Amino acid sequence: MKTPFLMLLLQIAMNQSGFADTHARFVLAKVVDRETKAPIEGASLSTEYNLDKSNSEAKPQISTATTNKLGQAVLTVYIIDINNPKVDSEKFDEPHYRLELRNEDYRENSSLWSTLADKLIKRKADFIPDEPDVVFRVESEKTRERTRRERIQQAARDELLADKIVKEKPEYWPEAGDGLDEVGRLVIAKRWEQAKASGTERAKDKDEVGRVVKSHMRHENSEIHSTKFLNANTAMVYASWYSGPLAAAGYTYVVVRRDDKWMVIRSYREWIS
Repeated sequence: MKTPFLMLLLQIAMNQSGFADTHARFVLAKVVDRETKAPIEGASLSTEYNLDKSNSEAKPQISTATTNKLGQAVLTVYIIDINNPKVDSEKFDEPHYRLELRNEDYRENSSLWSTLADKLIKRKADFIPDEPDVVFRVESEKTRERTRRERIQQAARDELLADKIVKEKPEYWPEAGDGLDEVGRLVIAKRWEQAKASGTERAKDKDEVGRVVKSHMRHENSEIHSTKFLNANTAMVYASWYSGPLAAAGYTYVVVRRDDKWMVIRSYREWIS
């Protein structure tokens, strides 16, 4: 059973909220190390939000706490019964949670959004759960530094492998699609840098390559931006199509000449909106 003092705090909190349909509830938050899962003591947790979105002058609801040795802290939040037909739920903001942690091992400042209103409204006003409602998983500075070094080392390995592929496999082109990895992207970029813009001696080839690419795109509002040749029989083309701010895309095409006929063998999507 909770103490009378705890019940009094809840009653005061509900009165101060200023909303008849608002309910005060306890939320158990926890902070752990992302890698080791160990609890983190001394982390500052808080909520601060405008409960009534329709009232710009309303005071924000605030609750703060510091995690204990178990990495846990209890926050008080205010919610409404979203299933109550008499309540305009669109007017209310659900709490979000902020973490601030700065010591010799961690440097963290982050927010976490959690849709708990439907779960919390079913609780008794004095209930504090055994399992956390909100969990912050924090990466230590040591882990971040190790990850940074690993990324640098991996980038160097990718660069060397891409150089090797470009040099030793002139006919190789990575498969297109969402599975294109960093080495594949580097190979395409390096080949583009190697290629040369077409001169007047390849004007006819350039026109034909552009026509083939536009035919492949099958889009009325398509445009060829740049055409470059790796050799007499291999071209790379950057092209895009546009139908509106949220309907456009850009591609790099690889076009080769086989049996005196140009054809698209790869199309790599660079961006889409």
